[in-house]
Amino acid sequence: MKEPGQARAAAQTFGVEASIEEQAIMKEAGVQEPGMQEPGMKEPSVQNPGVREAGVRRPAAKASVQGVAAAAGRSPAGSRSAPHQQPVREAQQSPQHNPRQRPQQAPQQAPQQAPQRGARAVLGPPPARTEAVTWGELLRSKPMEGVDVPVQVGLDRTVSKVRLVSDLDEMQACRPGTLVVLQTPIASAAWTVEIAVRYAWERNARAVIAQTDGHAAQAVQRLAERLSVSVGFHRSDPTELALELSALVARPGAVRSALIARCAVLLSETTSVPQVLSLLQRELPGTAISLRGSSQRVIAGDASPVSAQAVRVPLAPLDVEPGRVLLAVPSHRSVAWNQVLTQVLQIARSQIIACEAAERVDVAARHERDGFALSRLLADPCDPAPATALGWPLDGDLVAALVLPRDESLRGAAAVGLALRTAWNAEPVGAPPAPYAGGWALWSALTPRADAEDARPGGAESSPRAAVPAAERNGLADGLRDARGEHTSEDSIEDTDEEDARAQAVMAVLARAERLVQRADVGVDLHVGLGRLCQGEGALAQTLEQAAIAARAAASTGQQAQQFSELGSRGIVAANDAAHLHRIAQDALEVLLAVDDRDELVRTLLAYFDCAGSTMRAAERLGVHRNTVSGRMERIRRLGVALDDPERALELHLLCHVAVTGGMTT
Repeated sequence: MKEPGQARAAAQTFGVEASIEEQAIMKEAGVQEPGMQEPGMKEPSVQNPGVREAGVRRPAAKASVQGVAAAAGRSPAGSRSAPHQQPVREAQQSPQHNPRQRPQQAPQQAPQQAPQRGARAVLGPPPARTEAVTWGELLRSKPMEGVDVPVQVGLDRTVSKVRLVSDLDEMQACRPGTLVVLQTPIASAAWTVEIAVRYAWERNARAVIAQTDGHAAQAVQRLAERLSVSVGFHRSDPTELALELSALVARPGAVRSALIARCAVLLSETTSVPQVLSLLQRELPGTAISLRGSSQRVIAGDASPVSAQAVRVPLAPLDVEPGRVLLAVPSHRSVAWNQVLTQVLQIARSQIIACEAAERVDVAARHERDGFALSRLLADPCDPAPATALGWPLDGDLVAALVLPRDESLRGAAAVGLALRTAWNAEPVGAPPAPYAGGWALWSALTPRADAEDARPGGAESSPRAAVPAAERNGLADGLRDARGEHTSEDSIEDTDEEDARAQAVMAVLARAERLVQRADVGVDLHVGLGRLCQGEGALAQTLEQAAIAARAAASTGQQAQQFSELGSRGIVAANDAAHLHRIAQDALEVLLAVDDRDELVRTLLAYFDCAGSTMRAAERLGVHRNTVSGRMERIRRLGVALDDPERALELHLLCHVAVTGGMTT
């Protein structure tokens, strides 16, 4: 039979439960061994079910057999002990006789003891395993900076280990996912590297890194492309490279943290949104990066379709344009890689907002400078130095356009001007939009044809004749001959070319202004007015005034664009103060504006004057019957409007324009 001291020593050493004999002693003393319970008693509830399911015993102190036996007045063997035998037992059970035995402890201190050796004290589920590093992540690590990898395949596949190979026979022991670093002497010879690449293809190795260069490297590269095996070349110590890569493979978290830090440093050096997106596309392998609007419209970057594993980082709340997001579409599904993408995009978000803010400040400064230079040029045309320093076209025939908001409260608004200036940067032709007359003016110059063409920079190529293609000039000349039935002289053709080139220059400025409005997309109604082609001193001021009048006329009628040359009498109305004209029209047309069908009567009267008193032509313009127009005109006469007074005909004609364009009839 095993001695009590030996049983206790074995129990404490191997973490097993007390023997049956010791349990009886504890039960008699009223002390219960952990895991023991009286018959009929319910087992106490376990607060951590995971511990019990895993077979982990709750940490509880075990009362020493000696203390229990002493409390019961019995020896561990079950018999009463004599008083003279107690010191002998204590001496035998002292730490000097049994080194593995723990010191005795009172039963009331048992709950404070540490868990027994051998019992697992791990609580809860085991920690999650870190995802292995991918080949694409490893490519962006610091040790790979000196490695040229012309063939990159399987960037989303993991790297299981790094193997330093000095003999081709060792390639047969490579497992799938191994990154092979070739060592001398097989790292430099082309034929040995090619064999290693073939072995890597057979063993599904992740990549092969060698020291081959020159023509030998080109042959290896062609083979690697054909077999779809990643291959790289370096000139550093292969042993040191393998050790550094092996350390990174063993710590995937360090690789990802280094990638995030690298992206943060590189992003801080970017100055524009395209640079930010290009950097992210380069540093995040196998991922499509784009900046998108609220309706998934691609603003910049890759236009790949959005997948379920796409990572979205909104630019709000710092973004001035609501709904924009940075979108990353990875080529593989990975929780760890998505976390890296999220952190990098969050850093890039701040940089994008900073770049756009810097661009807005720069655009605002240039906008203010352009406005000052234009006002100074118009005030003193004899001093064009500030405008010339900005590269503005001032020589030759000038034609201007003015962009004007329909809402008078938005005229001259800085936000609209900045949007137009930003849109102009995409097509910087002619002068940039500068503040003028509540809108934004832009113009171009058409160098006039002179006798001394060779004296101008560029010679004859800069003339209006050169602006029209030769085939178009020949076709125009043939058309003139056929229309007139006679031979057209070369001088007549030259004059026609001159006029055609001038007309093309005017229409080119109008088309450029309309494209500018479309690109700006500011969300408000913008109208364009176009002036005539002017020349000589004060040409810029003259064409700008005409463009401003045409723009006000277009805004009053709701037209997208209006040329000054097509205004007619409406130009007189648009050139004057609208508030004063409205008061005059209210007094002169009071009888017409007081009736319920005033809109029909005023528009009929306006068409009657526009058609030189012809009721038939007025009916065609209005889309009604001739008798309807005649009846309306008769009613206008009965209301007291003097239609036959020639002195009032022009006044009524102009004031009808004011009433219709000013919305006084609705």
